[in-house]
Amino acid sequence: MTKTTNQKIQAKAFKGIVRNEISKIGSALADPNRVGILDILSQGEQNVEQITLAMKSTKGTVSHHLQILKGANLVTARKESRYVYYSIPAPALDIWHALNSNSQLVSDKIICAMNSFFDQKYEFSLLDHTTNYQELQSRIKSGEIILIDVRPEREYAQGHFPGAISVPLEALQSQISELPSDKKIVAYCRGPLCILAENAVDILRSNQIEAYRWKESVLDWKELGVNISVN
Repeated sequence: MTKTTNQKIQAKAFKGIVRNEISKIGSALADPNRVGILDILSQGEQNVEQITLAMKSTKGTVSHHLQILKGANLVTARKESRYVYYSIPAPALDIWHALNSNSQLVSDKIICAMNSFFDQKYEFSLLDHTTNYQELQSRIKSGEIILIDVRPEREYAQGHFPGAISVPLEALQSQISELPSDKKIVAYCRGPLCILAENAVDILRSNQIEAYRWKESVLDWKELGVNISVN
């Protein structure tokens, strides 16, 4: 009888630990600023100063949110010289990718916002992701398609689709004259909820350049086995 009681107590304690830890992860994600930080870090390691700049926030505010994310093991930190660099460990990156990719499936508000913001007629897609990437790379190499990565340069450097060129959104307007006007331009950024590529397509089309948004991200391609370029 004692053994059964002990087993029940142990099971209860186990469930309590599991639920508390899952709640801690959920609590860490329950803030738009922390979601924004994870969105940025999903593209690669960055220091506090870089994150602060990307978030258009203050160092104190960003540091506060990073500590909460770190407490939930959603980010890790390392110090190099006078800078502290943060990144998302692989298991936490899987959680983030699942959340970012599937949130629209459970939120009507996100679907409504996406339908209002993204222009689907300018969306680029592949019919068969498992076989057509090689064909796409061939079309990029031949110059038929110009693939541009409109994320910040440091994100491009940490991983990008093979053959893509870096044209950060903030530099796009000044670099339009360098892009061929008779080619199809495909822009991508951080994934299906990222607005950078959509904004890039708007800019390009307003300059009479045929342009399309590719909603996939580096994380999507890694999952499909695409060898991501780093430089």
